[in-house]
Amino acid sequence: MKLLFSFTILLILSLGAKAQAPPWFFINTGVENTHIVLVLPSTPMTIDGQQLAVGDYIAAFYQVGTLEFCGTGTGDTGDQGGMPITGQNYAATIWGAEPNVFNGFQQGEAFRWKVWRSSDGSVFDAVATYDLSIPQITDSGVYVTNGISALGSLTAFSIPGKNVSINAQTAPESGCFLGAMEVVSIVLQNHDTLPISQFDLNLSVNNGAIYTTFFDDTIPAGGFFTFTFDTLINMSEPGDYFFHAWAELDGDVNTTNDYNKKTITHFAEPVIDLGSDTTICAGDTTIIFLNEVWDYYSWNTGEDTYYVEASNPGWYVLTVLNEGECPGTDSVYLSNYNKPEIVLRDTIQYCEEGYANVKIQERFRSFRWSNGLQKPSLYVTFPGTYTVTVEDFAGCFWTDSLTAIEVPIPPVDLGPDIRTNAPDTILLDAGNPGATFSWSTGESSQVIATPNYGNYGVTVSIGACSNEDNVLILAEEVDPPVEEFTYHFYQNLTQDQVLIEIFKPNQDRCELFNQLGQFIQAYELTQFSNRISLQHLLPGIYFFRLSINDEDFIEKIVVL
Repeated sequence: MKLLFSFTILLILSLGAKAQAPPWFFINTGVENTHIVLVLPSTPMTIDGQQLAVGDYIAAFYQVGTLEFCGTGTGDTGDQGGMPITGQNYAATIWGAEPNVFNGFQQGEAFRWKVWRSSDGSVFDAVATYDLSIPQITDSGVYVTNGISALGSLTAFSIPGKNVSINAQTAPESGCFLGAMEVVSIVLQNHDTLPISQFDLNLSVNNGAIYTTFFDDTIPAGGFFTFTFDTLINMSEPGDYFFHAWAELDGDVNTTNDYNKKTITHFAEPVIDLGSDTTICAGDTTIIFLNEVWDYYSWNTGEDTYYVEASNPGWYVLTVLNEGECPGTDSVYLSNYNKPEIVLRDTIQYCEEGYANVKIQERFRSFRWSNGLQKPSLYVTFPGTYTVTVEDFAGCFWTDSLTAIEVPIPPVDLGPDIRTNAPDTILLDAGNPGATFSWSTGESSQVIATPNYGNYGVTVSIGACSNEDNVLILAEEVDPPVEEFTYHFYQNLTQDQVLIEIFKPNQDRCELFNQLGQFIQAYELTQFSNRISLQHLLPGIYFFRLSINDEDFIEKIVVL
């Protein structure tokens, strides 16, 4: 690791015939765990009880799998590894395999120390202790409270002999899906120049029962061996598991490296709840959120926050990760309330000087028309576009509109009554080309012929607007004998009236009765045409009694 800072300028002294540097190369494997160590001149650092000399080197090593790397250096990766003993204050950052919990060394961390003796180039394993109290350093502002720790002591022995160490525990690893049958593996190292075998390996979990296995394989001189215990550990329940593994080798000259302690965490899967499925009004937006704090959020819509703004119907799925990167998932379905049907025609027509009644038949909580009216019905008397906004019983608002068109009243004029001796030569023209025509004869053309005398009526319609007229085709005026022709009686259904023609009046009159014989009204009759309106009568059957020239006549009519 690069040297971060020091209290004085480091001088690498020339040692003459002595070896110049240890055979160590600083390696950064990308493990983002760093520790700051302070080495003071007063720190006890010995080989066989003798204080290290200026020019000796010390270094901390860490293990990845079965490989050991020098995590201490004064340059870049691949440069010279280790820290030289200078007799001065010295500080460096060291790479390690343990999490950077305290940003400094602490007891039991997985570092292996080595000492390089410059006088003969020998390398010895060493045991370190740490001073976790922060020395009061006044000549530097780079040290911050609780930012570093100091090397308390470093002890090495040159005595040859059996020496086995447990360098690391490689299995199990902290994770989310640990089960009831987890295997435990450790990495052993033989520090002797001869092979070693035949010793006990022990394991306990959470300071509980001790599982002992006899190791009868062989570790070659200076070699490594990955050993797996026969005992399977139940780690199905989430929580922390404290593993303690140690070796019992008879005659081991260095028992300080015979053990390994490691805490493995079984992270519980996150259980999250986004709530129930939700229904909103079309076009509205709602916030779907998780009121919990997790390390990572991921929605199926792409957001990476604890909430999502949702408006489109469909599934909204959230996945969270906890500190152990264990996933937890929940989802909700967002739907829209169904849009109610507002039965409004696109256009509505009304007759000039009239109105159109627009009524919404469906039930809603409220209505508001564009002219301010707040009722389901609207009387239209002016052309234009009318918009209505309704609120349904779910609280959703819906809008529809229609266009009102004013249609002019078609002019209809068949002219005055006609007297002729040749009725079959008369043509009646209702005008208004392109309109709809309904004649009293049943015809539907604009122009019709009149084969006989009588009353001819027409209704002309343009869109929703209509008008009507009628004309009488009469014979030329003559003085027919009274006995041959007394009167003519016509009912005009299109104009709700009757026509009574009298040719020789003599104080003539008529009376109107209903079908029960009850008298309704009397009328005086004059010569020629007499028009009597029927618009004031209710639908039903009625009778006219005509008193003409001292004679009575009965005529029946039907009012629709």
